[in-house]
Amino acid sequence: MQSNLKNEKDKFAALFEYASMGIVVTDANGIIGMANQFLLAQFGYNHSKEIIGESIEILIPKRYEASHHVHRKKYSNNPEKRTMGVGRDLYARKKDGSEFAVEVSLSNYESEDGMHMIAFVVDITKRKENEKAVVEQKELLEKTNQTVEELNNA
Repeated sequence: MQSNLKNEKDKFAALFEYASMGIVVTDANGIIGMANQFLLAQFGYNHSKEIIGESIEILIPKRYEASHHVHRKKYSNNPEKRTMGVGRDLYARKKDGSEFAVEVSLSNYESEDGMHMIAFVVDITKRKENEKAVVEQKELLEKTNQTVEELNNA
């Protein structure tokens, strides 16, 4: 039995540490209890002890901190698996204060210690850059088509 439990813990640890997305776990008050290496690298931290015990708002841009407290409390009162920020852009704050576009999925679980929230964080900076490039290309094509049409009508 003890061996089975150790195997399960080892599997969880491997999934957590080797995931190709950032994972952060907080308690019901938003205090960070765990963060995987991928998340630390995304946010520019060298070691988990830099953020363990800190409020999750350390990862939120300053301009959103107050509203994030409200959203976090609402989520704690009615936790459910969901994607955050549907229909709007989300940003995260790195250790150096710079920001980057993210996609965040939330989940939760209950343990002896109470409720815990899990956030899965994906850096979508490249996707946003590609979307912007597509829009710019479309606008340029529309201008070119309009110019050609004007020349044809002249």
